[in-house]
Amino acid sequence: MLNTRITDVKDINLDHVFQCGQCFRWDKVDDDIYIGVVKGVFAKITLKGDLLDIDATGNLNWNEYLDLDRDYGEIKAELFKSEESMKEALEYGYGIRILNQDLWEVLVSFIISQNNNIPRIRGCVEKLSEKFGDEIYEYDGKKYYSFPDAAAIAKLDIADLDDIKLGYRARYIIDAAKQYQMESCDCDLEQATNWLISFNGIGPKVANCILLFGMGFHSAFPIDVWVKRIMKEMFNLVGDKSINEFAKMKFGEYGGFAQQYLFYYFREKKI
Repeated sequence: MLNTRITDVKDINLDHVFQCGQCFRWDKVDDDIYIGVVKGVFAKITLKGDLLDIDATGNLNWNEYLDLDRDYGEIKAELFKSEESMKEALEYGYGIRILNQDLWEVLVSFIISQNNNIPRIRGCVEKLSEKFGDEIYEYDGKKYYSFPDAAAIAKLDIADLDDIKLGYRARYIIDAAKQYQMESCDCDLEQATNWLISFNGIGPKVANCILLFGMGFHSAFPIDVWVKRIMKEMFNLVGDKSINEFAKMKFGEYGGFAQQYLFYYFREKKI
């Protein structure tokens, strides 16, 4: 295992980062300790005060993955300045950071997320990895696997995915794997959005999740059932168009950050 120690970290809380709905392969093992698999690497992350200790099976740029070089204090200040009613959400989820994740894994994970809850999404992603990924490490009696690449999924038939219980999403995932191998997208927000919604089974909500969590477009503002409730309760807004226009006007380039603070606050407080 390789150890990486990062000092003087700010504006980070591992619960906030790994339980805000942006990723599905991190498990809490103790207070401020998480284990998981990211980009083919098994890792154990421990946060003590302003010190991060990361033990991992391979090299990874953790500053980049955890977005540690971005000033989240400034982001929260700007969001509060643009909308003071954000105050409680900003304070409650003070330690959220938007991860820089693998695009293919994010794309599949959020196809799975359609009409699904987080425990089931996590279960499906885990089973997909166990069945078609590579074993990379065993920790505390449990084996951990890499997320299968698009080439591995593209070779499958729908029947191969029956055990994972993906339902109608199985066809979407296989189709996505075939298309993903043939196309790439190094483009602006509009082009990236059009590319994503060209995939079978990806609509505006899923596309915005992928834009935000897998492609680094931080102005993207995903709208799901929770966000609709939030925007109605806080701002008396109804309908995706009104919500999108409001988010662009109020939050601009920080739309994705605002969405995460609001989503985490309301989901945790209302559950």
